Amino acid sequence: MLDVGCGTGEIGLELCAAHPGYVGVDVAPEMLAVFARRAAARGLRPTLHAVEPGAAWPVPASEVAVVFGSRSLHLLEAGSVLETCASLAGRRGLHLVEGGVERARDSARAVMRRLRRQRQRAIGHEGRSGRKHALRHALEAAGYEPVSEVVASWTVAHRPSDSLRFWRALDGLDNVALDGPRKAALLDAVEQDAREVYGDLDQLVASEERYVLTHTWLPARE
Repeated sequence: MLDVGCGTGEIGLELCAAHPGYVGVDVAPEMLAVFARRAAARGLRPTLHAVEPGAAWPVPASEVAVVFGSRSLHLLEAGSVLETCASLAGRRGLHLVEGGVERARDSARAVMRRLRRQRQRAIGHEGRSGRKHALRHALEAAGYEPVSEVVASWTVAHRPSDSLRFWRALDGLDNVALDGPRKAALLDAVEQDAREVYGDLDQLVASEERYVLTHTWLPARE
């Protein structure tokens, strides 16, 4: 099993315990160091690799049965992920499993994100909107059949003001740099829009979140 974007092992520790051949990769060596310490405390010895963004995954073809990514694969270029996984499928085939969190459309986080992106589009700043499902679209376009299943759900409470505070603390938005005055003006406009929706931006808004696994079988190459 190859875990792409394994981070500090929040999920990878359990996968490692269940799969002796577990391999985790991440772009952040400091996070892998935390993973390694946590694994050692449980008597586990995962194979962990730090990789540069865009670099090839350090696993040989035909030796990977499962490629898994939790909230990570959508950050990569979909065509490259698909081609790499198809190559790794080799003569045995491969299970591609993507995990992600889905929020209700009326959740405070989702509403605030839509308000922000509307303002971003108005100034020609598209950001990363639409990338979340890019891999699924690429798989379907290539003739594969992804199947999604909700495996967990929970209730969260979020203040609209929390989103604004988080965005104001960032250097940019959606990994795109914006100069200070331009960003401040954009978020001031988002705040005004949010007040029209919620009134009190410090109120807690409860909603449901779900963890969804999407599985795709990539058959062996001829």
